[in-house]
Amino acid sequence: MELVSEDRVVQAEPEDGVEEESGKEPDRGRHSGGAELRCVALETGKPQWSEPGFGRSSLLYVDGHFIVQTERGGLALFRADPEKAEMVTKASHEELLSYPTWNAPILSHGRLYVRGARRLVAFELIPHN
Repeated sequence: MELVSEDRVVQAEPEDGVEEESGKEPDRGRHSGGAELRCVALETGKPQWSEPGFGRSSLLYVDGHFIVQTERGGLALFRADPEKAEMVTKASHEELLSYPTWNAPILSHGRLYVRGARRLVAFELIPHN
């Protein structure tokens, strides 16, 4: 394996759970406030496109698309296109999925499962007859 980039183009790290004395999680720039959805060329490490406003997110690749689940409970569907960010649709489910929603979305038998701090929600994407 050859190193192609040493800059901080991609910053993905697990949540460390550290809290300040105020009880709020510190904003570390690259986390919630400064995080963005990016497509990065594996060969060069260069960003191809970026989409701000998603904060920390989990992605699931399905049939030429990415299902994006934000840590605040939002969901979005992007076409997997290395040339441009092409959002198909988005929805907010903050009332269903309370912060944080750090688990990756799961697709099984036509149902999309997403989990927030207090509940698991299933969306039927392919109706069963």
